[in-house]
Amino acid sequence: MLNLKVHALRADVVAKFSAAWELNDEAHRANHFGNVEACALEIDQRLGLNQNPELIMMAAYFHDMFAWSRVNHHLLSAEWVKSTDYEHIVALNNEDRTLLSHACREHRASFKGQFTSLFSELMNAADRELPGRIEDMLERAIQYRVARGMARDEALAPAIAHIKEKFGTGGYAGYPRLYLYAFGDALEVQRKEIDNL
Repeated sequence: MLNLKVHALRADVVAKFSAAWELNDEAHRANHFGNVEACALEIDQRLGLNQNPELIMMAAYFHDMFAWSRVNHHLLSAEWVKSTDYEHIVALNNEDRTLLSHACREHRASFKGQFTSLFSELMNAADRELPGRIEDMLERAIQYRVARGMARDEALAPAIAHIKEKFGTGGYAGYPRLYLYAFGDALEVQRKEIDNL
């Protein structure tokens, strides 16, 4: 029953917000949101966290709501969750709405603070997507550069450099402990494969 409820909620979110996501670069649209949701559900299942799948879905689909701004999209998304009149967010109790807002605020790889909740850490971890999808990571990096005016063939080399700098061995992207607990071995394999790009 719950899966049907999440499915119906996801369909409503996609129908109502897809047009807004068109302002984002292609790397921060519904495909990424679905991958984030799948990763969060996998971590939740592997580690027995028992987090609310409805909140997971909403955090996955709203964390990059304003990703046309790379500087403060996390802050804009968090504020939107607190102030929106979207019926399914309004229907949340105050605790869940606050969890969702903090998860949006704390989702970025560059986040350096203390997570306000296990849920925020889960969604921060899930934003890295499932390990082993290097082609998808590279494609997202290329899409980001193409959206900013680079020709696709010119975007490849800087996209590879970015992936190595961010996700390779010693890269600046931090991985929350939940990600490491769930995917530690696979992450090491991924780092070596990225180093060899």
